[in-house]
Amino acid sequence: MQEERRKFIRHLLECPVTVVTSQGTMSGQAKNLSGDGALICCKQPLNPRESMDLTIKFSDGFSLEVPSEVVWYYKTTAGDEKSLYKMGVRFLR
Repeated sequence: MQEERRKFIRHLLECPVTVVTSQGTMSGQAKNLSGDGALICCKQPLNPRESMDLTIKFSDGFSLEVPSEVVWYYKTTAGDEKSLYKMGVRFLR
């Protein structure tokens, strides 16, 4: 069994996100969130190490804006047209 290496607990959620890069803006969905990053589902991936301004919109109306960078991405195997890629992002402080 592999040992868990994360410093922060991941919390499952489904919140809309907005990603702003030097090349434009796109929408996506946050699927989990921790103290240092998030899992984002989107139609187009960004490259690892690519910087972004990430805004997470919570259901209570609160928004969290945090500079972030892509750590990894992969194409999903499910046929969901709204979420073709998953990206792991790290929050920059």
